[in-house]
Amino acid sequence: HAVLAYKAPQKPGRYPLRWNLGTNTCEATLHVLGPGTSATVFDIDGTLTQSDRENFKDYARRLLREARPEGPKLRTGAVAAARRAGQQDVLVYLSGRAPWLARPTREWLREQAFPEGIVLLMPNTRDILPTENHVGRRKTAYLRALQQLGVTFTRAYGNAPTDISAYEAVGIPKAQTFILGKHGGERGTIALGEAFPGVK
Repeated sequence: HAVLAYKAPQKPGRYPLRWNLGTNTCEATLHVLGPGTSATVFDIDGTLTQSDRENFKDYARRLLREARPEGPKLRTGAVAAARRAGQQDVLVYLSGRAPWLARPTREWLREQAFPEGIVLLMPNTRDILPTENHVGRRKTAYLRALQQLGVTFTRAYGNAPTDISAYEAVGIPKAQTFILGKHGGERGTIALGEAFPGVK
């Protein structure tokens, strides 16, 4: 691991970063958020993808070192929903994926033409268990940290009970909590079925 010192710009916005570490070139995007920033949250697996199983298939393909893993299958209407939200809000892609899937996750989002946003994955591999004490707790912690920076959540999309709990914990209104799949409508959330609205 390397520690890099960087003076953050004062003006809110997205700032691409690029630096060389030996023979490797590293790239990142720095998001500077001002008080009152509005954000929309999207879970990835089972929400932007067709099912949570897509995530584990992707794990397997990478462990088997396939030359070019195809990546998870996209849920109908997901890109359009993210683009609509991104016209007004900063997008937060909040996933229960392992930290070593950071690069392929960002690559997949880019290849599918999702708008740029903040991508947050589990900090440790042990956190990827889809339970309240693991994924649920970490997602809640990420959202609370953003709230402490002055971010206001406009709406949130998910598919799992851990998504519902995390969104509830930070006060996202149930009328703005949209859940796809079999858990849609639970605990007062809005059920979207198997596709994002506006898809014909």
